Amino acid sequence: MTSDCKMNVFICRKYSRWLVCCFIALIPCMWLYYWNYVRIEPFPELESISARTMGKFLEGSFAFKSNRRGNHRTLVRYVIPLNSDTGQPLESASNIVFYAPFNGEAPSMRKRGFPEWVRYFPEQAGYSLFTLSIDVKKGENNSSPNYYIYEKGGWYEIFWGIKRHLEKSFRLEERPLLVTGQSSGGSLAEHLVAAYPERIAGAAWNGGTAYGPLPDAASQVPMLALHTEGCYGIPSTQRLYSSCLSKNINLVCGIVPPNEEEKARNLHHEATALAYRLMLLFLTDRLAFEKLWNEHTEIIPLCNEP
Repeated sequence: MTSDCKMNVFICRKYSRWLVCCFIALIPCMWLYYWNYVRIEPFPELESISARTMGKFLEGSFAFKSNRRGNHRTLVRYVIPLNSDTGQPLESASNIVFYAPFNGEAPSMRKRGFPEWVRYFPEQAGYSLFTLSIDVKKGENNSSPNYYIYEKGGWYEIFWGIKRHLEKSFRLEERPLLVTGQSSGGSLAEHLVAAYPERIAGAAWNGGTAYGPLPDAASQVPMLALHTEGCYGIPSTQRLYSSCLSKNINLVCGIVPPNEEEKARNLHHEATALAYRLMLLFLTDRLAFEKLWNEHTEIIPLCNEP
């Protein structure tokens, strides 16, 4: 072996050892990064229901380490309707509704809890309800590929994990999920139907603005898309409606004019009181929904894209 070859072998061995040492040194760093910034912390055990638990509802919350974009810890809120005589969940409590939050709702979610209108699900329909806080980085919106409404954002597994956790904790029957929301929450509802049509029992939203292509299987999922008159998201829903027509997917769409009080508040993107009522009934009582829809002739059916 020549001196040059010996020198090359020496250098290779030297740098190989150096690379191995660096890799070994990186292992704990990679583990710490995963543990603190990637791993989803297991959900905590929830308060158990016993015969001593009296009242109409069990309402609670828990925080966990979500490690999602802009979110180190996430707060989950839930309501389980109970039989006031036995303290056990109602049979209808196995119908679980996910309230998909809109962009910017996280602070109020942490401070005040659920919006008043969605409390209809546990209080009137006897359905369980959950939501969570999602902080969005400034400037992130529908055009951001990691936005929380998209599967790439990494939140979907958390939504399903919360549902399974509630079912296991309160011994609820596993049933398909119901989803509602407005604005980005409405867009998220449609994206969940697109990704998991077989796991969604129904979706109703207002003010959605960014949608994904719906598979043929979505024809089995009842969907309602509403807008307040003047909402900037109407063209997006018109395009979605046209796509659904071509695939024989039944999407009920409508534009709901604001009443005089709502006009004075310059209400355009936010849902009207009538829209809230329509969404609630669409997911809980279709006959009552159809009756209310037919009574309000001022609702403008959504047409094909212009």
